[in-house]
Amino acid sequence: MQRIRKALVTALLGISLAGLPSAAAAPAPAPRSLLIGSWRCSLESIKPMLTARLSWTARYDADGRYSWSGSSHMAARELPFAIVYELGKLGTWSLAGDTLQHSIVEVAMANVTQPEDMDEDRTVELRESLDRMLEIDQSHSNLLGPSSARILTLSAERLELLDEGSRDVSICRPAEPDPSQAR
Repeated sequence: MQRIRKALVTALLGISLAGLPSAAAAPAPAPRSLLIGSWRCSLESIKPMLTARLSWTARYDADGRYSWSGSSHMAARELPFAIVYELGKLGTWSLAGDTLQHSIVEVAMANVTQPEDMDEDRTVELRESLDRMLEIDQSHSNLLGPSSARILTLSAERLELLDEGSRDVSICRPAEPDPSQAR
């Protein structure tokens, strides 16, 4: 159980930080204007005890504001169900050469794990147990503050970010424009 807990905590932190970059080598500094806008991103991290999949939308505003909204699905080999968290982050971003830097000031996280054939009371108990086991506190202080990632690819069609801590690569494509935002 201790190995599962360690694998889950490591994956959750790695995944939570995945859309919040870290740092490899881009051929030349990326133009800031290519990054501005919304990106649909994904990451798959396969470890011996755990497979984690993350999908999110990141928005980089021209004024340096940053927002992130997505979900993580973690499957541990010894659990008969996926552990699912929904996450949201707000902060600022900047670009220094090929390094994308974030400063996260607000985080929202909800455990939405829903095993099949489990009543609501037991599901709530399970979620609370998972949060305790993974040491998820309500302040999410471990997700706040600065982080950075190396931009491997940045074009109008693709963004790839390398998290040097986990060595995971996030793949992003431009998000479809929200019709409600059209003028």
